Amino acid sequence: MRRTQVYLDDGMYALLKGESAATKKTLSDILRESLQERVSGRIRNILSSADGVFGVWRDKDTDVDEHIRAMRKDRKI
Repeated sequence: MRRTQVYLDDGMYALLKGESAATKKTLSDILRESLQERVSGRIRNILSSADGVFGVWRDKDTDVDEHIRAMRKDRKI
């Protein structure tokens, strides 16, 4: 685990202190959990988007090599 320093305005600090008292968790624990949820949400969104396009060309009878060569007629591959 790494140590870092975060500056909070008075309003955010008061909210976190209230959450800390209500949940009996440290400020650090609350911040770590919040960051983990945010990062995990982003990862889920990326994976969901990838699932949405997976297999899009499955029903196409396209030779990928020929397709690329046609796009790059002016260059050698």
